[in-house]
Amino acid sequence: MASIRWKWLPPLLLLGAAAWLWWVPPPSVPRLDYSFELLDRHGRVLYRATSRDGYWRLPLDPGRVDPDFIRYLLAYEDQRFHHHPGVDPLALARALGQWVKAGRVVSGASTLTMQTVRLLHPRPRSLASKLVEMAQALKLESRLTKTEVLRLYLTLAPYGGNIQGLRAATLSYFGHEPDHLTLSQAALLIALP
Repeated sequence: MASIRWKWLPPLLLLGAAAWLWWVPPPSVPRLDYSFELLDRHGRVLYRATSRDGYWRLPLDPGRVDPDFIRYLLAYEDQRFHHHPGVDPLALARALGQWVKAGRVVSGASTLTMQTVRLLHPRPRSLASKLVEMAQALKLESRLTKTEVLRLYLTLAPYGGNIQGLRAATLSYFGHEPDHLTLSQAALLIALP
């Protein structure tokens, strides 16, 4: 009798997960407000001001970012970024296994897409929030390309104070665009957010 009931558990869990995924709305991607830049006819900056919401936030093209930085970022934050749909099942299984074994959270399973969802719509840290982030990460990746997700993350990542985004950080801290970064600069910029 007990084996008959257990037989229905996986389909019921799958049905519950599908209903939950359908119920959670996709994250809204607001039109970002950037810092004001006044350039001369040669493209040199004459003046910069913060965005209306008080951040140093500048538009960013991932194609103009040092490729080594992108490689280091993905190696540190989300090794399988190009191979998962927004949630990394292997990282999730590892984190759950460590949690069960240690009785506490040892490591996380957040992907860059999940972190982007959290940057777009901050929530208190809880298991319920994590589940919503996972559902919204899946939905975000169904609407955006990997390059667009990466652009959003690199534009919204916090770099201390009111500095938001990689380009604003490299200009503020190092005085140059993010197209060429030293190893130590890249390490700092990966660790700060």
